[in-house]
Amino acid sequence: MSLNDMLDTAHMSRTNFFRVFTKKYKVTPLEYMLQIRLQEAASLLRSSEMSVIHLALEVALSGGNVLAR
Repeated sequence: MSLNDMLDTAHMSRTNFFRVFTKKYKVTPLEYMLQIRLQEAASLLRSSEMSVIHLALEVALSGGNVLAR
């Protein structure tokens, strides 16, 4: 799910959506999406033989460097 998908579903402006989302979840929507993608990546790392680069592409991270942090 992309940020635009979230905005379309919520029928809110970007500014209002960020404010409401951050207040409720204590993280920005972008931080939340990154957390979900990292959780997916961690699960795939444990359960597959995929390379870090392929895994990053699978979960839509910007590249393997994100996983090295």
